[in-house]
Amino acid sequence: RACPSAEPFPIPVANMPKKVLLVLTSVDKYPDGSPTGWYLPEAVHPYQKFVDAGFEVEWASITGTASCDPSSIDASKEDKICMDFWNDAKMKALTEKQMRLADADPAAYDAVFFAGGFGVMWDFPESKAAQDIIKTMYKVSIKARLLATRALLEQVPLLLP
Repeated sequence: RACPSAEPFPIPVANMPKKVLLVLTSVDKYPDGSPTGWYLPEAVHPYQKFVDAGFEVEWASITGTASCDPSSIDASKEDKICMDFWNDAKMKALTEKQMRLADADPAAYDAVFFAGGFGVMWDFPESKAAQDIIKTMYKVSIKARLLATRALLEQVPLLLP
């Protein structure tokens, strides 16, 4: 598994949401300058599950720009789902044209999913846009499921009543 803290989640078919916002990190470098970003299987596998279950998926990132962690591409060479996605220009283009998270309308989505990667440690916890969309979806009780990595849940205390 790419991320030991990421547990598989069931997608109930009967009450299935129809539109999901998949959020990527905008951080593309570690503090030492070496490359990082969103982790390929932690975005592509959930994306594929959502699409297979009939969801429409839109992509966002904190600043509207996001880079895939190059090490995650190398680490996923034997992962057919990741390589099929990454080697398909049309699919890869989905990750290259995301909206800024602050421009996303929470009312337009049934769920928000924050994809993993090392970059998320720097921009997700401090992002007002991430906090706002989570708070809004929680407060207005949109029939949503907030799917996030354990790291995000531990970093954003506003999720706890």
